[in-house]
Amino acid sequence: MSPAFSRGPQSVPEGALSMTPRGGGSSFLDGLTTPPSSHSKPSDVELITPKTPEELLEESGVALGLPALAQDERNRGLQQRQLQLPTLSPHARSAGKSSSRGPTKHSQTYVQQLSRESARELAKTALSMRSTSIGDYTFENPRELPGSSLRESIRRVTAFSRREAPLDTELNAVVRVDHHVRKCELRLDPDTITWSRGSKTLGVLPTDDVVGAELLAKKAASSFRVHYFKKGRGSGAKALRRTPKHVDFHCLETEVVDSWVAAIQELVRWQARAPPISEKRLLKVVVNPHSGKRQARRIWEDKVKPFLELGNFQCVVEETTHAGHGAEMGKSYSAEDGFEALVFIGGDGTLCEFMNGLLTRPEHEWREIVASTPISLISAGTQNAFGTGAGIPTVNSALYCIMKRKMRPLDVVTAVSSANPEVVHYSYCGLGWGVAGDIAAESERYRWMGTLRYAFLKVKRTVVLPKKHSGKVRYVLTEPQPPLIRYDDYPDAGALDQFEVEEGTVYDNDRFSTHRKSWGGIAGSIQSPASRKRYPEFVWKEDNSNYVVVGVVNITPDGAYSHPSDGNLDLIITRKGSLAATAKLFGLYIMGKELQSPLVSYLKVKAVEVEPDQLEDCMNIDGEV
Repeated sequence: MSPAFSRGPQSVPEGALSMTPRGGGSSFLDGLTTPPSSHSKPSDVELITPKTPEELLEESGVALGLPALAQDERNRGLQQRQLQLPTLSPHARSAGKSSSRGPTKHSQTYVQQLSRESARELAKTALSMRSTSIGDYTFENPRELPGSSLRESIRRVTAFSRREAPLDTELNAVVRVDHHVRKCELRLDPDTITWSRGSKTLGVLPTDDVVGAELLAKKAASSFRVHYFKKGRGSGAKALRRTPKHVDFHCLETEVVDSWVAAIQELVRWQARAPPISEKRLLKVVVNPHSGKRQARRIWEDKVKPFLELGNFQCVVEETTHAGHGAEMGKSYSAEDGFEALVFIGGDGTLCEFMNGLLTRPEHEWREIVASTPISLISAGTQNAFGTGAGIPTVNSALYCIMKRKMRPLDVVTAVSSANPEVVHYSYCGLGWGVAGDIAAESERYRWMGTLRYAFLKVKRTVVLPKKHSGKVRYVLTEPQPPLIRYDDYPDAGALDQFEVEEGTVYDNDRFSTHRKSWGGIAGSIQSPASRKRYPEFVWKEDNSNYVVVGVVNITPDGAYSHPSDGNLDLIITRKGSLAATAKLFGLYIMGKELQSPLVSYLKVKAVEVEPDQLEDCMNIDGEV
């Protein structure tokens, strides 16, 4: 039986795992390796499922009670603090709302307008209430549309709560920009770097895009450079494709250069909820030089390392030297090293091999690591399914999320075989049976073709030399079925879990130092763990057919409507039909309308079991057999 999936932010043998999109982001926001066994007997495999319906019902009752409690607390907290909150910060009083900050939201005050001390106290209250606004005060970005990014607002709450913002007044200087001769006025505030001449704005750089600044001693003692990652054109996935850029400023007053560089560097650290720039940020970097086209070393040296040096990172770099080395690293990784994040430069399998090794350790060990250490993949592999689905589709977008700590949760799938239930596999991208399994079994033979081998094998096993894949697929539907909405159209779904993600950090929140914080034994960032209890028989539904492919998808692009942390598995079933029906399906597939075919089902589920009739069938877990 084929592996199945379960979704839910941050956990592992029991559910979901916290990671960097980020980007998470970084998140990090944003593959897996299992022992080769293409010819092994396909014993029944079942997923360690999420909570039972009764448990889920109890949990949902608690969850639904929280907003009401938070609302009551919010009102009380506001009454207690109204007299303590000052009016505006010095630069807000003198300058008012500058044009770069965008329109003021009716009857609301942006927290940037408060003094640093008051903003921090307000943020602590908002954090305790799990809210991004307190009365008329909001933590939204004044440059963005109201409500446009709940996760980003939660990051701002966390930043303000951990230490005071580094800027209490605007910085101003007279400069020349790049190669232009004419002078202009340069202004830095917490949200923008703006240069203008008189009433005409010449350029605006959002500080959220900025990753650092440095002196340009070789050009002139009065020059400095600001590095930033420009968003891609468009919206959704297109905006995630960031491009590294820089702009040079030449000051007419030499003595102000150092203060500008220091202010920008400190602001970047503060936005990342990281220690001051005087302290190193510690990263563990795992490089797989054999991934894909063997570009991992070059990507590290040429594209990644220079930016991390700019941000005052200290990196412990280790290369994989043999098959299974990543799993060995995961088994021996020490939480006491206090790494801010784990960064993998390689293919999808590099990350998944390490994590599968990590998750074989005693539960109290991996839970501490998972709860406090986000992971990120800088793709150097053939595909990059993980990065694309997690919101870090390019090297630059992943690097940006690492430097700015754009974290977000990511579901993890647990899968076991009924023949060997003690061995648990963990998946981040998805699992497939049928043509997907055929491709995994044969792809190594055609590695010389690069990424073309996947299209070639798909045609080979669906049209030219198709194999028979019959069996039984059993699943537990998510009730009620959520509407099928693309993630780009609803990016803030379940965004309140970002509060728990932000709590998962190696930094001590009180001293905000690189000393590892004490561990209380409860991982706030590990949520909705998969239950080892089985769902009752009456909730299981069954499908018997001949199949082209059965996919259990965790992230896009394989699942068009999958969400990185919605707690659901996306079950996509494609059945074999008559010659005419199959030809029509291929036509719909080319047009991106395959769900209109009666041969295709797209379901949101909580657990899946697959029982193949063919003994030689194998499973594709994150691209590996």
